[in-house]
Amino acid sequence: MFRVVVGIDFGTTYSGFSFAHISNPAIVATNDEWPEQDQINTTVPKYDDNSENIEYWDQMEKLKTNTVLKYDKNLEKVECWGFPALTKISEQKEENPVELFKLHLCDKKTDEPFLPAKLTYKKVITDYFIKMGK
Repeated sequence: MFRVVVGIDFGTTYSGFSFAHISNPAIVATNDEWPEQDQINTTVPKYDDNSENIEYWDQMEKLKTNTVLKYDKNLEKVECWGFPALTKISEQKEENPVELFKLHLCDKKTDEPFLPAKLTYKKVITDYFIKMGK
Protein backbone atom coordinates (compact mmCIF):
# COMPACT_ATOMS: atom_id res chain seq x y z
CA MET A 1 0.00 0.00 0.00
CA PHE A 2 1.33 3.43 -0.97
CA ARG A 3 0.91 6.19 1.55
CA VAL A 4 2.01 9.65 0.67
CA VAL A 5 1.44 13.12 1.99
CA VAL A 6 0.78 15.70 -0.71
CA GLY A 7 1.06 19.44 -0.32
CA ILE A 8 -0.66 21.57 -2.96
CA ASP A 9 0.18 25.22 -3.50
CA PHE A 10 -3.03 26.37 -5.19
CA GLY A 11 -2.16 29.87 -6.24
CA THR A 12 -4.15 32.56 -7.97
CA THR A 13 -1.75 32.69 -10.93
CA TYR A 14 0.63 29.72 -10.43
CA SER A 15 0.22 26.34 -8.71
CA GLY A 16 2.42 23.41 -7.79
CA PHE A 17 2.72 20.43 -5.50
CA SER A 18 5.16 18.39 -3.43
CA PHE A 19 4.88 14.96 -1.88
CA ALA A 20 6.59 12.62 0.55
CA HIS A 21 6.21 8.92 1.24
CA ILE A 22 5.35 8.25 4.88
CA SER A 23 8.08 5.64 5.15
CA ASN A 24 10.67 8.39 4.59
CA PRO A 25 9.06 11.77 5.36
CA ALA A 26 12.38 13.61 5.35
CA ILE A 27 12.59 13.25 1.57
CA VAL A 28 10.13 15.66 -0.03
CA ALA A 29 9.82 15.61 -3.81
CA THR A 30 8.56 18.71 -5.59
CA ASN A 31 7.07 18.28 -9.04
CA ASP A 32 9.05 20.12 -11.70
CA GLU A 33 7.61 18.59 -14.87
CA TRP A 34 4.54 20.16 -16.44
CA PRO A 35 2.89 19.48 -19.80
CA GLU A 36 4.59 21.37 -22.62
CA GLN A 37 6.34 23.72 -20.22
CA ASP A 38 9.97 22.75 -20.80
CA GLN A 39 10.67 25.91 -22.79
CA ILE A 40 9.06 28.35 -20.35
CA ASN A 41 10.98 31.30 -18.97
CA THR A 42 9.01 32.76 -16.11
CA THR A 43 10.18 35.73 -14.15
CA VAL A 44 11.46 34.65 -10.76
CA PRO A 45 12.42 37.27 -8.19
CA LYS A 46 16.07 37.33 -7.26
CA TYR A 47 17.09 39.08 -4.08
CA ASP A 48 20.43 40.43 -2.94
CA ASP A 49 19.87 39.68 0.73
CA ASN A 50 22.55 36.98 0.93
CA SER A 51 19.81 34.39 1.32
CA GLU A 52 21.03 30.82 1.66
CA ASN A 53 18.54 29.80 -1.01
CA ILE A 54 19.72 32.29 -3.63
CA GLU A 55 21.35 29.52 -5.68
CA TYR A 56 17.98 27.81 -6.10
CA TRP A 57 16.03 30.75 -7.54
CA ASP A 58 16.70 29.71 -11.15
CA GLN A 59 15.16 26.30 -10.45
CA MET A 60 11.94 27.76 -9.05
CA GLU A 61 10.52 28.60 -12.45
CA LYS A 62 9.85 24.90 -13.08
CA LEU A 63 8.19 24.22 -9.73
CA LYS A 64 4.85 25.73 -10.73
CA THR A 65 2.58 26.06 -13.72
CA ASN A 66 -0.10 28.59 -14.56
CA THR A 67 -3.43 28.28 -12.76
CA VAL A 68 -5.35 28.44 -16.03
CA LEU A 69 -7.73 26.20 -18.00
CA LYS A 70 -8.91 26.29 -21.61
CA TYR A 71 -12.19 24.53 -22.40
CA ASP A 72 -13.66 23.31 -25.67
CA LYS A 73 -16.28 25.46 -27.43
CA ASN A 74 -19.11 23.84 -25.42
CA LEU A 75 -17.30 24.52 -22.12
CA GLU A 76 -17.60 20.85 -21.22
CA LYS A 77 -14.12 19.40 -21.70
CA VAL A 78 -10.75 20.84 -20.76
CA GLU A 79 -8.65 21.22 -23.94
CA CYS A 80 -5.49 22.15 -22.07
CA TRP A 81 -4.36 23.52 -18.75
CA GLY A 82 -1.44 25.32 -17.17
CA PHE A 83 1.09 27.02 -19.43
CA PRO A 84 -0.32 25.52 -22.68
CA ALA A 85 -3.74 27.07 -21.91
CA LEU A 86 -2.15 30.47 -22.43
CA THR A 87 -0.15 29.59 -25.53
CA LYS A 88 -2.16 27.15 -27.66
CA ILE A 89 -4.46 28.51 -30.33
CA SER A 90 -7.97 27.19 -29.84
CA GLU A 91 -10.78 26.42 -32.29
CA GLN A 92 -12.62 29.40 -30.85
CA LYS A 93 -11.10 32.64 -32.04
CA GLU A 94 -12.65 34.84 -29.35
CA GLU A 95 -12.11 32.38 -26.54
CA ASN A 96 -10.31 33.48 -23.42
CA PRO A 97 -8.64 31.16 -20.96
CA VAL A 98 -10.40 30.64 -17.64
CA GLU A 99 -8.15 32.05 -14.93
CA LEU A 100 -8.20 33.75 -11.52
CA PHE A 101 -10.91 31.27 -10.47
CA LYS A 102 -9.30 30.81 -7.06
CA LEU A 103 -10.64 34.26 -6.16
CA HIS A 104 -14.15 32.78 -6.11
CA LEU A 105 -13.21 31.07 -2.83
CA CYS A 106 -13.08 34.32 -0.88
CA ASP A 107 -16.04 35.84 0.95
CA LYS A 108 -15.98 39.09 -1.00
CA LYS A 109 -18.36 38.37 -3.88
CA THR A 110 -18.23 41.83 -5.46
CA ASP A 111 -14.75 41.37 -6.94
CA GLU A 112 -15.14 37.89 -8.39
CA PRO A 113 -13.50 37.48 -11.79
CA PHE A 114 -15.58 36.52 -14.81
CA LEU A 115 -16.54 32.90 -15.37
CA PRO A 116 -18.50 31.77 -18.45
CA ALA A 117 -22.17 31.13 -17.62
CA LYS A 118 -21.91 27.35 -18.05
CA LEU A 119 -19.05 27.07 -15.56
CA THR A 120 -19.11 27.23 -11.78
CA TYR A 121 -16.03 27.93 -9.73
CA LYS A 122 -16.41 24.49 -8.11
CA LYS A 123 -16.32 22.76 -11.51
CA VAL A 124 -13.34 24.81 -12.71
CA ILE A 125 -11.32 24.18 -9.54
CA THR A 126 -12.20 20.47 -9.64
CA ASP A 127 -11.20 20.25 -13.31
CA TYR A 128 -7.89 21.96 -12.54
CA PHE A 129 -7.04 19.58 -9.69
CA ILE A 130 -7.98 16.57 -11.83
CA LYS A 131 -5.57 17.73 -14.54
CA MET A 132 -2.84 18.49 -12.01
CA GLY A 133 -3.24 15.01 -10.50
CA LYS A 134 -2.66 13.16 -13.77
